[in-house]
Amino acid sequence: MHQGTNSQLLPLLEEEASDILDTAPTADVIIVDGTAFVNAVRRTKGSTFESYAQNEVLPKVQKYTLKHKQTHIVFDIYRTDSM
Repeated sequence: MHQGTNSQLLPLLEEEASDILDTAPTADVIIVDGTAFVNAVRRTKGSTFESYAQNEVLPKVQKYTLKHKQTHIVFDIYRTDSM
């Protein structure tokens, strides 16, 4: 194993990663964890569910539909005994 410091490693990683960072990943389909997605979108105080969906959730979902041919939002149950 080679000895070194983070400051020596950083330029090497930046050089290797530059090609990766310059190209956007491409995918035809995206699968979104619906429960995590809804919990991550901040809800404005005093809004109804309809206004929350129309003004906050759907605009974020529409961004996915611009980049991907298919957008799947999955709401699932996590069971402790399943793994």
